[in-house]
Amino acid sequence: METCRRESSPSIFTAGEYRDWLTRAPSTSAIYERLRRGRGFRHVQPLPRIAHSVESLLDSLQQERQHGLYPANVPVRRSLLRPKTEELTYTSHINYPRKFGFHRTVPFPSPTKHSDEKLHLLTLEPEEFYKYRPQRESKMMPRSLDTFSGMLRVQLLTGRGLRPTGQFDHFRDLYCVIECDHVHKARTAVRTGEHSFDWDEIFELDLVENQELSFLIYSWDPQNRHKLCYKGTIHLNMHKEGPAHSLALKLEPRGTLYLKLQFTHLRQILERIPAPTSSGVFGVDLETIVARENSGLGVPLILKRCIDEVESRGLTTVGIYRLCGSAVRKEMLRDAFERNAWLVDLTEEHVHDINVVTNILKDYLRELPEPLFTKSLFDMLLDGISVCLPDDPEGNVNLMFNILDCLPKVNRCAVLCLMDHLKRVVSHSDRNKMTSQNLAVCFGPVVMCHVLPKERSVELGKFIDVFRYLLNIWPAHRGL
Repeated sequence: METCRRESSPSIFTAGEYRDWLTRAPSTSAIYERLRRGRGFRHVQPLPRIAHSVESLLDSLQQERQHGLYPANVPVRRSLLRPKTEELTYTSHINYPRKFGFHRTVPFPSPTKHSDEKLHLLTLEPEEFYKYRPQRESKMMPRSLDTFSGMLRVQLLTGRGLRPTGQFDHFRDLYCVIECDHVHKARTAVRTGEHSFDWDEIFELDLVENQELSFLIYSWDPQNRHKLCYKGTIHLNMHKEGPAHSLALKLEPRGTLYLKLQFTHLRQILERIPAPTSSGVFGVDLETIVARENSGLGVPLILKRCIDEVESRGLTTVGIYRLCGSAVRKEMLRDAFERNAWLVDLTEEHVHDINVVTNILKDYLRELPEPLFTKSLFDMLLDGISVCLPDDPEGNVNLMFNILDCLPKVNRCAVLCLMDHLKRVVSHSDRNKMTSQNLAVCFGPVVMCHVLPKERSVELGKFIDVFRYLLNIWPAHRGL
């Protein structure tokens, strides 16, 4: 089976390669500096540096309200639903009290003193983490490693002892890139610090016959190239001993990365267990959702709205549908869809990272009680591809569409909607780097595979190959 793997990551990347990422997750320093320059912060003296992160700003506001900094009747919104007009009007004229004799301003993102433990976001018990030191690579090692397919939940806690190699008289901005077999899967926000960097972010990575998990920590600079500072690699073979691990990963050339891993096998993910009730969205069959929503679209709202949002601002994003967004943000978005799919706000203002939207779409398709391409139809596609002629592309397309006509109406409408969209994604592959092969790896098992409880192994290659074939022959401008 063809795999979408890259060469080992170089030690230096150009800023252009991460431009899309940086616009979605800028430096916390840049965020606060921009806010301070806005209205109301021009002549305010900064407070002492304290630790804050992009992901925890709302949590910090809630905590400060509990300590009396903000009045109790000021709402701190966490919902992704569209705010009411009167609520926006009310919150736009807030006068914060001055209880401590100084002006309240936006805090700096990092501590002034590394030794001040009160300013750390995270408190760790190092003895609870297994000290993991990567084995030295050898020519025989790749052959001896097993491959793993499923879902890997990665909680990246903190990096400690990340001392600079040169002499620095200021704080640094660092971010971490997570790779599976040298393919980018996720990227943290940028954190500012001296020796300790508290990320505390969670990602749920799709594994498709992967062997290694790598953590690459780069220095962030808006003007210069982003230089690789630290690196550590974990062999996924450890999950043969158990699904959950708390690790203190030794980095090169120095430092330790604290993280937690939770592996879920593909058999569990693709069992297609229906939701206990049909009142929600996830785990509910297509026909029930379409009939209940009665939108006139012929497809579930979550499918149409996620696709529309990706096409409005994500078609040229590098690694779209392969990269993973914040699992915390994804869970919030999921809850919003479960409550009311009509009111969910997917705009960039509320869901800054488009990868969170793509993750929600894949989760929804993965949790359908029956695959979007039903099992009987998948068998028909396999038979049809075996008789396709290489010199008759028009006949092959007609044959595939005739087979798709055998799908239930709601499945057929959803398949046409999804495939038209992914064909448009492929048309921008020169910029987003997502070819038909890469998208087939992301979507083939999700929309075609149904694992029975007694199945001990799953052959993903056939699902990827069939999906890639369909995407390759799919017309770019299909008549609707």
